[in-house]
Amino acid sequence: MNITITNSEIDKKPKKSADQIRFNTLWEEVKKKQKQNDKLKLEMEALLATYTKEVMPVELGLEEPLVRLAYRLIDFSGRKSLAKWQRAELQDWIAETLHEISQYNVGKAEEIGKDYNQVLAEYYNIPLEALTEPDESEDDELFESMTADNEQAEDIDDEDLFGFDDEDDDLFSQDNTEATSSTERKEQPINEKWIQKLFRRTARVLHPDKEQDPKQHQQKQKLMTQLLDAREQQDIMTMMQLYSEHVDDGELLMEQADINTLCCLLENQKTELDMTREALIDESPMHYAVHGKFYAVTKKTRDRKLQAHLEGIQKGIKQKTKLVEFLCNLTNLKTALEARCEVRLGME
Repeated sequence: MNITITNSEIDKKPKKSADQIRFNTLWEEVKKKQKQNDKLKLEMEALLATYTKEVMPVELGLEEPLVRLAYRLIDFSGRKSLAKWQRAELQDWIAETLHEISQYNVGKAEEIGKDYNQVLAEYYNIPLEALTEPDESEDDELFESMTADNEQAEDIDDEDLFGFDDEDDDLFSQDNTEATSSTERKEQPINEKWIQKLFRRTARVLHPDKEQDPKQHQQKQKLMTQLLDAREQQDIMTMMQLYSEHVDDGELLMEQADINTLCCLLENQKTELDMTREALIDESPMHYAVHGKFYAVTKKTRDRKLQAHLEGIQKGIKQKTKLVEFLCNLTNLKTALEARCEVRLGME
């Protein structure tokens, strides 16, 4: 970034002060974070496309053996000879299997869940509605509790709660108005002449009128529009970014008095970029899951994770198929339940 701090407008050889070093460091950190975010966005788009095209069809192959496993387990849930701990383990297993099925076919999971409720109602000799309808008595108690809380809250004076009275309402209204207007235009306490100089030097380079090549002309039109919007909004960071990327004809001096403000803007920019990165990962449940399972810094590692996952899915399909075949009688079921219980206790 060729922006240099000077103690005065006539300083011919400004020295590199601690503030200059701080500014340079922050600027490089901001550029690095922006580059990382741009890279992450492209990589996530490619990763999601690969997952949708190559992985999801293979994962859907798990649905059939899972459905067969769910029905096999439900068949055993009506047996009277199961011990209490075995029945509890079996119910957990069925719930776990239904959850897995819902990841591939929500409708099928709900259908199987209804069949399971029917078996449970018959086993416990209770109406099916007792399993599927909410407990109204609990709802009534909750409603009464909430009503009592609301009535109590209405008796409390706002001044007692927050320490403000009605006369402070105008203050809040004024603050809200100012907050709303601040979102429309960023107010930056930096020397206006310096901002104008930053704009003019950048505009000279980005102005499209002197560009003969149609593609370059169109590109500069977009950049010039971005620069004009940044000036309108007093978005100093965007203006500086455009200057840094496209202007290379010397340094742009800045007064010492403005540098702390500029460094604060860079600190804020770093925080915003960190939040942007998190937003890219949390854009949707699928984004979050794919990032957690497959993302890595290098494409080679991402490809390796994808391949390992595909192999794991194929292995899982074979294991689920063999498990359904194994659960052909009650004795084998009890053996499987005991193994699950041992694994669960070992994890606690």
